[in-house]
Amino acid sequence: MKKTIYSSLLILLPLSFINAANWLPFSPITNGKVINGVARNDSFLFVSNLKTDSSFLRFNLYNNQIRILRKNNGGLFSTNGSIGLVNSGQHLMYSANDSLFISHDNGNSWTKINQITGTSDYLLAYENYFFVGVSNGVFYSKDFGYTFSFMYGEASSSNTPAKPLAVQNNRLFLAHKNGLRSIHLDSLTAILYPTTLNFYNLLSIEGNLIGSVVGKIYQSTDNGITWSQKFDMLNNNNINFLFYDEGLVYATVANREPQVSTNKGINYNLLANGLPTNTSAWQLTADSAHVYVTTDKGLYRVNKSQYVKRIIEANVFFDANKNGIWDTNEKPVQGQRINSKKSLTFYSNNFGKYQYIYNWLMDTMSVESSFSYLKSAKGRQPANFTYSKVWFPMVADSLIGNCGISLVPLNEPAPGKQTLYSVEIFNEGTITTNSTVNIALDSKQKIDSTSISNATINGNNLTLQRSLEPFERQKCIIYASLRPGSNIGDTLNISAEITPKANDADTFNNNIAFYQVTDSTFKEAGKWVIPQESITPDFIKQKRRLNYFVRYSHRQTSPISYFSIGDTLKPTLQHPTFNLVSCSHNFASFSLGSFYYIGSADTLRPVDSNAVAGTFFIHFSILPDSTLKVNDIITNNAEIECFPYSNIITNTAVTVVVSKTLPIGMNDLQTRKALVVYPNPATDMITVKKPFEPVAMFNLLGEEIPLRTLKEEADETSYDISILKPGMYFINSKQKQVLKLIKQP
Repeated sequence: MKKTIYSSLLILLPLSFINAANWLPFSPITNGKVINGVARNDSFLFVSNLKTDSSFLRFNLYNNQIRILRKNNGGLFSTNGSIGLVNSGQHLMYSANDSLFISHDNGNSWTKINQITGTSDYLLAYENYFFVGVSNGVFYSKDFGYTFSFMYGEASSSNTPAKPLAVQNNRLFLAHKNGLRSIHLDSLTAILYPTTLNFYNLLSIEGNLIGSVVGKIYQSTDNGITWSQKFDMLNNNNINFLFYDEGLVYATVANREPQVSTNKGINYNLLANGLPTNTSAWQLTADSAHVYVTTDKGLYRVNKSQYVKRIIEANVFFDANKNGIWDTNEKPVQGQRINSKKSLTFYSNNFGKYQYIYNWLMDTMSVESSFSYLKSAKGRQPANFTYSKVWFPMVADSLIGNCGISLVPLNEPAPGKQTLYSVEIFNEGTITTNSTVNIALDSKQKIDSTSISNATINGNNLTLQRSLEPFERQKCIIYASLRPGSNIGDTLNISAEITPKANDADTFNNNIAFYQVTDSTFKEAGKWVIPQESITPDFIKQKRRLNYFVRYSHRQTSPISYFSIGDTLKPTLQHPTFNLVSCSHNFASFSLGSFYYIGSADTLRPVDSNAVAGTFFIHFSILPDSTLKVNDIITNNAEIECFPYSNIITNTAVTVVVSKTLPIGMNDLQTRKALVVYPNPATDMITVKKPFEPVAMFNLLGEEIPLRTLKEEADETSYDISILKPGMYFINSKQKQVLKLIKQP
């Protein structure tokens, strides 16, 4: 259960222009090339139509890293480049010279839109809607471009496509047959307007419509019925593009530098100087720091330094004495959702804060509590001209404890080397708890030391007594090593628990268990160390959470000043229940739809000099989708960015829903063992190395599958699997050691 606990309206002073800055080339990759398409969301800038090499670029707005997603468009797009690009969040629509394409993952992969024949340069994105103008009307999608249907059209002898222009009051405004129409998004009823103006651009700004016809600006204050001229660019210079963002209207104009309006599109002034002579400027977009423009000579940008900038800081804290002020002894509340009006959700960090630069004239922020036992309280909100704080105090609605623990391995266990574990204990309840922590490493390990005081170490076990105030968090590092006799490939079972569980809001986060395999090589990055490989319907019904770790260890020679993890969650996970349990560094986190981002501007040093300072990790938990059934599969991976080094895609974690708990050792993370079976995947035959046999095979329902022995030798046995259906199976040895097998056709 979540509550919106308080909202705050920030009103910033009107922006003013001091001196127009100069346009600068965006990147050597785009210099001198014809750029037609540019779009952005809160994470990335997308650039298309580099005609000389037909690349598609994605530019990370947080670390300035450029990534070429498609060189020669991977054979997918026309080699002649694009004629249009729009987006809504992570969903992009791309118009090539011969076809239309859609992407739902920030441009990583693309699918051809088969419901629409041909192509169009008249594209529009609005919230979950995509619109495409064609010669006989307009197609639309209500589900971010997954499916398209014909929306509206009129018979016409002209081949000029309909132009979807803007959405206002739940109606799509479009230019069609040299006139203006609007179509209701639900009933699809049409209104034909009396005006003869042939609009090329249209914007909806605070209930009014602003449109361009050739070089003139018109406004309608009655939803498109009547229009009045407001501005003339002179010399009939065509207005190529209008763009509205954060209280400003930008315009590209034929034979002139781009223009900007600070009064809702009525009057315009020069935005910036410096584009090359005889340059044609087309499309515009902007973020909090820059304005970008596409031209026939490259992509250019200009700083927004002439605007009044604001740093907005949201602060979420537990207001123990209910005075509305963040007193020095009161604790921050981590992981609370800070919602902005632009569908971007920030998360309070380990200091209860989120800072970001705003250029918006007005914004409303609200906080959603992750806990049903907290309620809203009005807080003090100091602000001045250059810096604004919003305080969100949270007070107890009921008195309850909520202890939890995170235990994350920072490296792989290896003979002769120390294994480091990061431990974080926390109380997210509203009362102080006297807690006992028990950490049990595998019997093949021993705990050498810990960074926290007053801990009792007994071989491979550690016990700790701690008093935790409401929303208090404590961290420590455990240093462990392998005992003599441990071998490469041994499986080590790790577990941790915090008590008491009585009067605890969520007992499922009181313990955690996983396994590690000893290895002679150092795993650099991107390893999911909790592959929770099977869950039951009862697991889902009880609202238990899946736990994931993502880890990066910096092996380069120079420090990194920015690093992040991005995760696009599949529909098999309940996105709003995402919870960042623990993180190694001070972080900033936000989500946009199903995309989650966790980044840090702390310094990441080479791991060889300091294993703790050189390792970045996150531990997050999330609920599986409640509609999952037996045999459904949950997959997930992430992308790690450490600028300026190459991105890393993690391995994919696979979780299968099974009908019942599998035989002992097959669903218990603390008893899993390494098992040597090859080949895997396999088609006709598998071979099992002794002494891990005899073995039994089980399907996803937990049913045993008979195996026929083909050949038995001194050190291995081969089995026939040719008659099995393709899919996933489990191999279980007599010693209860388990392996997942993929049977291929």
